[in-house]
Amino acid sequence: MSEMIRLKYVSSINEDVLGEDADPDLEFLYVDISAVGQGTLALPAESTRFSVAPSRARRLAVAGDTVVSTVRTYLRAVTEVPTTEDPLVFSTGFAVVSPDRQRVYPRYLTWQLQADNFISTVESISTGVSYPATSAAAIGDIGVRIPPLDVQRAVADFLDRETAKIDTLLAKQEELGHAVREHLHGVQDGLVSLSEGGVRFKYLVDEVDCRAGAEWERLPLLSVSIHWGVRRRDEVTDDLPRAEDLSNYKVVESGDIVVNRMRAFQGALGRSPIDGIVSPDYLVLRAAANVRSDWLAAAMRTPEFISEMAARVRGIGSAELGTVRTPRINADELGEIRLAVPTLAEQEARYITRQRSESQAAVLLERIDSLTDALKERRAALITAAVTGKLDVTTYRKAG
Repeated sequence: MSEMIRLKYVSSINEDVLGEDADPDLEFLYVDISAVGQGTLALPAESTRFSVAPSRARRLAVAGDTVVSTVRTYLRAVTEVPTTEDPLVFSTGFAVVSPDRQRVYPRYLTWQLQADNFISTVESISTGVSYPATSAAAIGDIGVRIPPLDVQRAVADFLDRETAKIDTLLAKQEELGHAVREHLHGVQDGLVSLSEGGVRFKYLVDEVDCRAGAEWERLPLLSVSIHWGVRRRDEVTDDLPRAEDLSNYKVVESGDIVVNRMRAFQGALGRSPIDGIVSPDYLVLRAAANVRSDWLAAAMRTPEFISEMAARVRGIGSAELGTVRTPRINADELGEIRLAVPTLAEQEARYITRQRSESQAAVLLERIDSLTDALKERRAALITAAVTGKLDVTTYRKAG
C-alpha cells in the first residue's frame, strides 16, 4: 500500500538559508541555475566567500536533499545534492527539498521528483512565457507517492542500477557523435589551405551583376542560409518578399556562388543548383576556368575561410564581440584572401571525398540522435513507472 501526499508534509522546503548577517568570510560552493540539469549537477571548481557571492546565493543544502528549479522550469532541472567537503549553497531560483527521513528515503524522493508526472506538474503551475517560474510553496503542494520505506529503497536501488546502464550507453553515443564530427572536421580541413603564398581570391572568381529586369517574374527567388546554402525561397519559407517589383534583383545562374554579405562571416553562402534571382545586396560570383565552383563554395564554408571573412567585416562595432551593426564584407576585401588552389582533378577528388564523408556522417549522426532519443525516453519512462508503482521492481529484479 502507498499513499499520495503533498510534498510539504513529508519534507521541509528551503529550511536553511544564509541571512544578511552571515560571516563575510564563510566559504562555500555556489550553484546557479546553469549548473543543474535533469539528474545532473556540475559543481564549481572553486569555492566563493559570502562577501563576494551573488545576492541570490542563499539556499543551503546538504547531501540527500533534492533541488528543484523554480525558474525556467521547462529546463526540468531537478537533481540530488551530493556529499562535498565545502558547504553547498544554491541560488534562490531553486527549492531545496529536505526529506523527513523517518518517512522518506532520500534517494527515492530524488527519483520521485525527477519523474515525468512531477516535472510536468511543475511546468503546468508555472507562469510566464519567456521566463516561466513557480514558487517553493506551489511545489510543496504537489502530491507525491510515498510507499513503505522498504519499497522506497527497492525503487531507488533499482533506478540507480538501471539508469546507470542507460547513462553508460548515452555516454557512448555522445562519444561516437563527437568522433564522427571530428572526422568530418578533418575532411573539411583537407579541403582548402589558406596560404600567404596562395592565389588571391579575386583571381578565382568574377563578380556578376546582371539585373533581372522583366525576367524577374519567370525566375525563382533564391534564399541563402548558414545551414543549407542556396535554395529556392519557397522551399524554406512562406514569407513573400516585401518589394512587389523584383526587377532590380541580381540574376544567378546554376553553378554561381552567392554570398550574403551581411552574414558571410557566419557562413551564409553557397553554390546555386539552379537559375534564379537574389537580393541586390548579395554578391554573385562565377568561378574562373581553373576552379570548380562546387569545390570553391565548399572551401568558402570551411571554418578557416569563414574566419578570414569575419576578420574583414566592415561595419560599426566589433565582429569578434558580435556587436557589429550593418556588418558587410565587400568584394574587394573578400578578394584579398589567399588560398592554395590544387589542380581541377584534385579539387574534384577533395570535393567528392567531402561530400561522401558528409553524407555518411549525416546518416551516422541521424542514427546516433535517434538512439539517444530512444534511450532518454526509456530512462524517463522507467523512472516514472517505478515511482508510480506501475513497475514491480522486486519482480523485475528477480527476473534480471
